[in-house]
Amino acid sequence: MPDLPATHSPGVRGGWHNMLTSGEISNFNRHMYLGRRSAAAYVKYARRTGIKPAEATILSELKGEIKERAILDIGVGAGRTTPYLTELSRDYIGTDYSADMLAACGRQFPNVSFRRCDARDMSSFADGQFHLVFFSYNGIDSNGPEDRSKILREIHRILDEGGIFVFASLNRNKKTIRAYDWRNVRFTLNPIVMAGRIIRYPIGIWNQLQWKKYEVETEEYSLRNTYDTFHAYSILLYHIAPLQQKRQLSLHDFELMMVVNYDGQIVAPDAPDDSPEIYYVARKISAAAPELAPRGAQDTGKH
Repeated sequence: MPDLPATHSPGVRGGWHNMLTSGEISNFNRHMYLGRRSAAAYVKYARRTGIKPAEATILSELKGEIKERAILDIGVGAGRTTPYLTELSRDYIGTDYSADMLAACGRQFPNVSFRRCDARDMSSFADGQFHLVFFSYNGIDSNGPEDRSKILREIHRILDEGGIFVFASLNRNKKTIRAYDWRNVRFTLNPIVMAGRIIRYPIGIWNQLQWKKYEVETEEYSLRNTYDTFHAYSILLYHIAPLQQKRQLSLHDFELMMVVNYDGQIVAPDAPDDSPEIYYVARKISAAAPELAPRGAQDTGKH
């Protein structure tokens, strides 16, 4: 755990009211995601996981509109989403800030375009260059609140008139699994996997003891040291509930069109749902935007 600066923040609930700046959160999480060990883990994950139910629902809903339109896939990792998006459009670019991740993508998809890029600064892309921006696996949540706002502004800039932003975000309504929870060492017959869980368990507890003081609760969002498949409670992630996410998108000139839960069901923003992550489909507000009626606004949440 690095010696990170902290400042007192009255009125903000969490830990000892020690606040990291947005940039410190983003950069420390970035440090944890970089490196060959993370890249190797993501390659294995991408190979065995494939498309998620929420992503399948969204792409099924949007495929008619995004067919052969320009697509940007942010935080592409080891290329889990690449085959599904390139099937819809050959005008595709995948980005990540990890050179090792991009090298893995290049080996697997040699004829696809990948670029190294930080979502906070996408100045290498032109205004209105893409019709669809896709940001999966809660990638936006590894950034602090001010950096999240920067990313939303950048995505709005590079989308064309009426362009679509699809992203996943951790659900604040889902109770956090703490490091000491027995589910982190749940039994499996696979001895290698079981050994990994046993080894990571005390490491996760130690990491959480160091990070807990930096957790934050506000009316809009939470910053939580939570479970992550690859990093043993060594990162701080942004969590937000659907209604607050709808408001946040509106403040950045996006209209929320669809909310999809972990199981791939389209739900209303105010419907009770404890999915660990929620997918959102938002459209850049524009007078010339193609018509796509918001989904879920009048729904019961049952589909």
